[in-house]
Amino acid sequence: MGNPPQESSDTNLTCDNDGQAPSSPQSASTTEETTRRSSVNVPMVCCALLASMTTGGATYAFGLYGGTLKKNLHLTQSQLDTISTATFFAGLLSWLPGMFIDRFGTRLGISLGGLFGSCSLMLYWIVSKGIVVFPTTGGVVGVLSLLGVATFLSCALVTGSVFKIISCTCGSGTKGAAVGVAKGYVGLGAGVYTCLFHSIRQPGSSDLDFLPMAATLFILAASTPSLILLPSAKDDGKVEDVLTPLHFRVLYTALVVLAAIVVFTSLKELHQSHSKEHTSTPNYFLAAFILLLWTGSIGAQMFLPHNERVIEEEEEAEDDQEEHEVLLQPPSNFEALESPERIASTSSDDNDESSSSAAETNSQTTVAYSNTNKNLYQMLQTPEAWLMVWTTTILVGAGTVETNNLSQMVESLHYSPDVTSASLALFSVAQALGRVMTGSMSEAALNWKGNEWSGYEGIPRPFFLVVASALGIVAHAMLALSVHESMFVFGVTLSGFSFGMVWPMMVLIVGDLFGTAHVGANYLFFDGFTSAGGTLLLSKVVAQNVYERHAEHDSNDDSGNEVCYGQACFETTHLIISVLSATCVVSSMAMLRRTRHAYSRHNASTSRID
Repeated sequence: MGNPPQESSDTNLTCDNDGQAPSSPQSASTTEETTRRSSVNVPMVCCALLASMTTGGATYAFGLYGGTLKKNLHLTQSQLDTISTATFFAGLLSWLPGMFIDRFGTRLGISLGGLFGSCSLMLYWIVSKGIVVFPTTGGVVGVLSLLGVATFLSCALVTGSVFKIISCTCGSGTKGAAVGVAKGYVGLGAGVYTCLFHSIRQPGSSDLDFLPMAATLFILAASTPSLILLPSAKDDGKVEDVLTPLHFRVLYTALVVLAAIVVFTSLKELHQSHSKEHTSTPNYFLAAFILLLWTGSIGAQMFLPHNERVIEEEEEAEDDQEEHEVLLQPPSNFEALESPERIASTSSDDNDESSSSAAETNSQTTVAYSNTNKNLYQMLQTPEAWLMVWTTTILVGAGTVETNNLSQMVESLHYSPDVTSASLALFSVAQALGRVMTGSMSEAALNWKGNEWSGYEGIPRPFFLVVASALGIVAHAMLALSVHESMFVFGVTLSGFSFGMVWPMMVLIVGDLFGTAHVGANYLFFDGFTSAGGTLLLSKVVAQNVYERHAEHDSNDDSGNEVCYGQACFETTHLIISVLSATCVVSSMAMLRRTRHAYSRHNASTSRID
């Protein structure tokens, strides 16, 4: 999982409208109000982590019930594809929930996102079960597509709030690790939800009954905790980052065990299906264990020891503030005897000491802090934003090619059908591992000491986009040349790891380069645009056209649907993705060079992409 995060040196973190720290109080009453509003970040981060899994579980589990939906409503494959892709195309509008979060706060964002997501899923279930009858199939497709869009935008409200909380309340020593953990929960969401559903599923129930379960968890794990643990927008104040490496070790352990459960249950079901021993008996013990591991590991963060150094520094700051208030009071008779020169000398010494302390703190971190924060329009005027758009769109699109076409890939290569489920499970675990490791490693790399050949101290975060692009080249080259099941499965797994590396980098780089005041809209632009653009370009345009062109030369199956057999069905697709991934190496290296000064240790407090 990478090195444990270092204890943060940043305290009194906040995200106000300007993205700047609150100004110094001018009176004793203001000081008391500020102190009263001071809090630690653990409850807020716990709320964010709880909510993060609900988005992945609702968004990426369509494959679980898609086949049943098709049979129940008598849909064609084209109509089913329309319903599934409409959800991701809603990503083009995901910046709207981000602007809502930046304006009204994360508490309202998560609570409303969970509520609307729950309602959307329940309506989706009602339509899918045929409880409401439509005169035409086209009407059903339209309604389900709109509900899919509503679900995606609801998830965007939750997702944007989650990473705004982390970006604004975690310091330079813990932010990367916290983002990685949250992204890990998002990545494992679909797998964990699937295991949970199969554990409580009753004999004779439908796969569509997954939807009410997901709707319930939206309320229990997102809306309810946010209303209890998060402050309202008007109550936002300074927040101390008191997370320690112990907090993350507990979370890492939970993620590893959850990933192991996903892989084990998937392989077990494959074995039972292959040997025709499959049973649908509920396993409530496994369901309870999954829920306890998920919620318990997050809830335990509230009771683990906090970073006492941060708390002590806060107490010292309060004492210094009290002394400052005394100096602001009318001088006493004794103080009147003090010469102006002595007072000025004392003040100068204090300023020198404060400046020295600030310089020492800045020398210990390489994270860029903003002079100004950029909104979405201003961000999109920078070359760095568009370099990142190209890189992330290709890498995310490469991942959706795997998730959307995996069964056809296995079928075309005449592999066992069991390879599909096994590859999908390994892809899910690999991309979750990539999310967690990249977030943690990028944080540690910022404080790397460096050497002569590196040219500078610390490794900027865009370097990890270079690594992800290189892994994408290798993964899809292996898939294009795959001649054996093991080679195919390894290529899918490596592709999943590359796919997972992208997601935490979106959050962290956007916050580093463009500020945190508008991080909701800025990050969700990348999150939504890459999902929509990558899926459209690679999964639909490239993969589908290549498949259909070669399918024309093959025989049709009994259902009349064209089927392609042979390595050529996806070989060209994987080669195209490898070439595009090579361009991502160039674009990410260009971004690395352009943003290099922003991560410079000496310019950490002043540099920003302007």
